[in-house]
Amino acid sequence: EIKVELIDRFGPLPEQAQNLFYLLKFKQQAKPLNIKSLVMNEEFADIKFTKQSETFFAKLIQLLQKQPEKFKPLPDNGLRYLGDFPQAAQRIDAIRHLFDILKA
Repeated sequence: EIKVELIDRFGPLPEQAQNLFYLLKFKQQAKPLNIKSLVMNEEFADIKFTKQSETFFAKLIQLLQKQPEKFKPLPDNGLRYLGDFPQAAQRIDAIRHLFDILKA
């Protein structure tokens, strides 16, 4: 793996480089979840999905009903995940958590 080789050659990776590897991993994980785009800042993440099955959207509706303070619907097959994500590590954890919810 390229990450191991970089660490082997140059030592511990700076946070920005580690975040790049997280980004690449998230892109791979997003494909099977039919995530078209994910935009995140310190206050929310906006997720757009490609066309999904009725079962998937029923799952999203349940999520919106169970946690209306955290999740809001967006137009065009979108979902907003609300939170307080001031640090990159918090945003990474939030994306992991979101992907776990969507996989379940």
